[in-house]
Amino acid sequence: MEFPIRIQPNLRPILLLFGVRPGNATVRLDGVRLTAQFGRFRAETPVANITRWDITGPTAGGGR
Repeated sequence: MEFPIRIQPNLRPILLLFGVRPGNATVRLDGVRLTAQFGRFRAETPVANITRWDITGPTAGGGR
């Protein structure tokens, strides 16, 4: 599964300096590894290392 990282329009110009665009800001989960890519930066870890997760930031529904 691949999930895009939403980028606020007002932050796009500054994030372009770090190579971040909507197409390369993603989190990928394949059942064995979690891979997060944010522009030129990338991090990977085995799913076994994940003990919990949280959803942060604004939600699609406009709040809590």
